[in-house]
Amino acid sequence: EREPIGRENPLLKIKQPDRLFITPHIAWSSREARETLVKEIAHNIESFLEGTPGNLVQ
Repeated sequence: EREPIGRENPLLKIKQPDRLFITPHIAWSSREARETLVKEIAHNIESFLEGTPGNLVQ
């Protein structure tokens, strides 16, 4: 992907732009987000090893 997005990008032509929040790819990687990611990965591994997988979509 090209950043910043160009004027021709279809995301800029949506019908309800007030419902769209565009961030750069780096926006997710705050310290808190990375800490949460590591905790979730550890929890998922523990759950798998215990035979009780979590976060299932039913």
